[in-house]
Amino acid sequence: MRSLIANCARAAAIVAGLTVTALAQDAADLQWQQYAFDDQDGARTHLLSFAIPETDAWLFNAECRAGHAGPAIPVMLALDFGSRENGDDVEVRFRTETYDATFAGKVSIQGEEYAGIAVEVGVGDAFWPALRRGNVLHSGLAGEEMRLISLRGSNDPVRRFVESCSQIFAKATSSAAPAPASDGAHAYECEDGRGFDLTIDTSRPDPVATITSQGNSATLVQVPGSGTVYTKEPLEMRIEGDVVLMVMPQETVRCTRRD
Repeated sequence: MRSLIANCARAAAIVAGLTVTALAQDAADLQWQQYAFDDQDGARTHLLSFAIPETDAWLFNAECRAGHAGPAIPVMLALDFGSRENGDDVEVRFRTETYDATFAGKVSIQGEEYAGIAVEVGVGDAFWPALRRGNVLHSGLAGEEMRLISLRGSNDPVRRFVESCSQIFAKATSSAAPAPASDGAHAYECEDGRGFDLTIDTSRPDPVATITSQGNSATLVQVPGSGTVYTKEPLEMRIEGDVVLMVMPQETVRCTRRD
């Protein structure tokens, strides 16, 4: 069984690498597209892609599905992940002329013909405006070669997609049971050895996150519409499940919840 899984992973990695190579040769045919369809369960799904129309060739896919509360949007990137296996943790860097951020991601092998790197980007993240206004998106695994994606023609498709996702998330949130204002403090341990306690308070008009470490506290305010991004210059904190990314001008530190 282990060898079968390993073979599938290697095949998927090879396909991902070949896909990128082939697309590089047909770059003029790649287009930004936004469209909607009903999935097999009848749920309306909105898709944003940078791909060759009417083919299976793609470099970037993002989708949101009716009923999901967000605020994160799943994004799939056709990046070569080498010998890594399905579910392996990675860090993905995005860069445009006005945007530079690193996200936690995972290797995602959904089949021999569809594999890459999966990340989640908040609907209110500055990533989306950067896609609309930039000329080129650089993306890649942290410390490895960056891939270039043209942003020509991205403005309207990205705008329509984000608006659709925002409406889906707002509808799902309004129909859900009210969440508690705070579930208390949670302990986090960072890759650099530091640790802190984090408390989220959503009972106020502007939700805040309080970080406490060694008797000192700092309060960050939620970025409007993001749901998961908090900021206090020069620090930006991104919450991605049990992982918190502390984004600072010179570095990004990954911290994991311990309790």
